Amino acid sequence: MKADEFAQLVLSKVAPDAIHYPIVAYDAARDCLEFLATNESFYAVPTDGPVTVYYGEESHQIVGCEVRKVKSLLRETLAKSPGFRSEIQAGRLKLEHFFTACLWSTPIDRQSERAGALMQLREVAEQSQAVAELDGVLAA
Repeated sequence: MKADEFAQLVLSKVAPDAIHYPIVAYDAARDCLEFLATNESFYAVPTDGPVTVYYGEESHQIVGCEVRKVKSLLRETLAKSPGFRSEIQAGRLKLEHFFTACLWSTPIDRQSERAGALMQLREVAEQSQAVAELDGVLAA
């Protein structure tokens, strides 16, 4: 399933008038997390890592993303920085902290396009107060 198909699947499960942004959805079968900060139509741009960034069709600003291999990203972060577990409260994690973990997970040049996208995603997640439900993600 492609990123835009996953977005449509997520949105199809909710009545249009009941959709509240931001939307953060974890797909256990694909081990991916999708984040939509706004309802703006978007286009997807893959990075060289597990993140596909969504840019608004009109604004050309970051409006969300899809992150693959969520379990391994979190496990790597927790192995390197066990204190990160304190950021997960009752199975919930502020998405801005998740993007910080993505930045920590692999050595990247802070000037790279990927690092820039992750830093912008972190800012968008913070502004939208997005939270990821992670119950069961780190189990087994």
